[in-house]
Amino acid sequence: MSKNRLMLIIMDGVGVREASEFNAVKNANTPNLDSYFKNYPWTTLACHGRAVGLP
Repeated sequence: MSKNRLMLIIMDGVGVREASEFNAVKNANTPNLDSYFKNYPWTTLACHGRAVGLP
């Protein structure tokens, strides 16, 4: 029986947005991340404000 593999990447302090102004990750050369985003399922978590019970 084959086993599926799972990779969990936690990028603390990194936001995901399209705008490139003031966005170090978007402006950097990130071939591995680009490949992961293109070829594998991914998601984001809201971990600020009302999403975590803050006003």
